[in-house]
This record gives sequence, C-alpha cells and structure tokens, in this order.
Amino acid sequence: MKLKDAYIEVTERSIDAAEATLAADRHEATAFYSYHAFESLGGAFCISLGQAYSTDHAKKINQFVAATRTHTTTRGIGLTIANIAIEVFSLRNKCLYPQELVSGSSTTPSQHITKKKAEKLLRKVKGVTAKMKKQI
Repeated sequence: MKLKDAYIEVTERSIDAAEATLAADRHEATAFYSYHAFESLGGAFCISLGQAYSTDHAKKINQFVAATRTHTTTRGIGLTIANIAIEVFSLRNKCLYPQELVSGSSTTPSQHITKKKAEKLLRKVKGVTAKMKKQI
C-alpha cells in the first residue's frame, strides 16, 4: 500500500471511530478522532504532492493548511481547511487531558467538549474529506 493510501485508510477509520464514539456518547473521543482524521487527511494530501509529512502535531496541521492554500486545485477549499485547523488546534489537548482550574479543581475532557461541538467538528471533517479525496 502506498503511504498516501495508508493515510486515507487512517482518515476513514478515524471517521468511523468518531461516529461510533458519538453514538456511545463519548463526545470527547469523537472530537479527538475527528482531529486525527483531519490530520491524517493532511498527510495523504501532502504525501500526494511529494512532500514529507511532519510527525509534529502543530507542524502537520500547518503543512496541510499551507499545501491546500498554494496547490491550484485546492485553493477553493483552502479557507475551509484553515478554519478547521484553527478549531482542531484548540481542541486536541482538551480531548485528551484533564485541565486544572484556577480554583484548584479540575475538569475532564468530557466536560470540555460538548456533544454539539463534537458533532459539528465531525460533520466538517467528513465534508472536507469527501472533497479532498477527489484531489488526492
């Protein structure tokens, strides 16, 4: 299997996992799997352009945004990719780790990510995946 195809498979499996966790009312996991699908979609696209894809989380997302903004066939959805990137940047750690509050108490990922927010992110990632797969 080619590397870009492996990234597409990871993207699709992550979307499947996001849908399953949403159905199980584990919306923080839904958001994380949506993030992972988006990041993996970026890998597929960048690899298809002949670029090495970073292993650093922030660099991967930035590389994906830059590639879609400069590649002629994806300029039309570059802004959508950039908007999703902003959203996933702010969510990744909130999906994974408890947060300590100023008061000394803490909150869990399930308290950070609402079901509505997770559903919205999943919908966006599924939409952009459908469009980008045509370009890869």
